[in-house]
Amino acid sequence: MRKILTGLVLGLGVFVFAGTKIASASEGTFELINQVGDDARCFATSILMPNLEYEILVSCRDILYPGGTEVFSYVTWANPVDGGNPVKLGTLDLGKVQFSTKKAFGSLYVTKEVDAKVRAPEGSVVMQGSLQRITILDNPNAVSAEKPELGNPEASPTPAPKSSPLNVLRIGGVVAFVLLVLILGLIFVITRG
Repeated sequence: MRKILTGLVLGLGVFVFAGTKIASASEGTFELINQVGDDARCFATSILMPNLEYEILVSCRDILYPGGTEVFSYVTWANPVDGGNPVKLGTLDLGKVQFSTKKAFGSLYVTKEVDAKVRAPEGSVVMQGSLQRITILDNPNAVSAEKPELGNPEASPTPAPKSSPLNVLRIGGVVAFVLLVLILGLIFVITRG
């Protein structure tokens, strides 16, 4: 019985802590720098939404599409963090697009493709960028305060930190859950014996 309870507690702990790391794996910004000497460049931001899909918002500048017979598409790809084939997100169109994917990824790149319906990258890479963490979300104390333009303002009183009733409820909920598991385990042992 002790092994079962220990296994349950350890499994729950691993699930809680591992889920936190995976959830923020692809949250951040990407600066897609031009690789072929053109002026085109893009900025993207990725956020994990409640439906467990990453929403990627992309804004580009100076993207050129030639006229005449030279028609092509800029296709955006994501490199999964677990390796494997790149994930096709879609085309950049006029440089203002939104993509979504369930796969966690660590970098984005754009290829120039003759056919926008390709399933794997075939054309040359024209822009690429890696994940840059969102510092204020990872560690709010890491962001340095900007200096005000008009000098130092007068000191204003800051309220003393109070213990949040929400934190007390969270701790109480965890303790109640552990006690519930222990009571169920005890009942299981007693009824088996």
